[in-house]
Amino acid sequence: MNLIICTSPLQILIAEKIIERHSNEAFFSVIIADTFNAKYLQYYERLRKVSRKALLIQDKQGVLFRLLYHCLFRAGHIDKVFLASINKQLLHRLLELIRPREIYTFDDGTANIVSTGFFNQEDAPRRLGILHKLMGLHTSDLYNTSRIKSMSLKHYTIYPGLKNIVSPTEVINLFDNASPEGLTDDTPVKVLLGQALTYDDTDLNERLAEWVIRKFGIDLYLPHPKEWYKVSGVEYIDTPLIFEDYYSRYLAHRPCTIYTFCSSAAFNILANRHKTQIIALKPWLVTNPSLLECYERFKEAGVTTIDVSEADLNTPT
Repeated sequence: MNLIICTSPLQILIAEKIIERHSNEAFFSVIIADTFNAKYLQYYERLRKVSRKALLIQDKQGVLFRLLYHCLFRAGHIDKVFLASINKQLLHRLLELIRPREIYTFDDGTANIVSTGFFNQEDAPRRLGILHKLMGLHTSDLYNTSRIKSMSLKHYTIYPGLKNIVSPTEVINLFDNASPEGLTDDTPVKVLLGQALTYDDTDLNERLAEWVIRKFGIDLYLPHPKEWYKVSGVEYIDTPLIFEDYYSRYLAHRPCTIYTFCSSAAFNILANRHKTQIIALKPWLVTNPSLLECYERFKEAGVTTIDVSEADLNTPT
């Protein structure tokens, strides 16, 4: 039995494609969620349908023992493990206890393609616990982020042409065999992905988004899930789907331009950029090293990048 572990809806979409490529193998799919909500339940049901066994579990006290029970006694022997959240200590401990024969990894997000991301940070040293000692494990048996990267036999990526922190890689296109839903419209559409660039000035976030909407004639606006402000002058996209899924169903088959500041969601559709134009807007207030490196990755991928100065916001559009 193979074990595939997801901690986000995007990982679930990638997991579906991995399972599809291993159609002759049985998968025990585990979704670890911070909290149960309608979105997680929706994507869990999708993954459950393509899995031999499936489990949705909340990341809280006792989760390791529940996972261990299901892996050892419900799923049987685990041959291969597929995971994306390679820095998660819970998963390090699980690997130590189930001791899989092979490990494979897949993308978590843009942290996989930036050198300053959290996957390149050193893990804190750990000691053997009581359970480790009872199982006869040694310090050399402990897992950390670096060990998983080095042990990964293959890394499945949705970022074609970009260097990944794990290798060797195999590209997965989330939009292979995507079927359009609703109206099949050939009218060009422009979409802006919402993203707060400062948490200290709500008005600036609103002004920046509204300037982009006017300047580039944006038709649709997809707010970030944690967005707390409201922008005007545009139609909001109201959907329970994550962007990649919404794009696959409603945008991938029509002329479309995606505008983004530096949203990871825009990176996640790079494999389909022969059908969709992506334009990255780089405002003057972006100083975070990881975000700045993301803009460099956009340029490497051939994405048009436009600088936005503070003076531009005061220029009539």
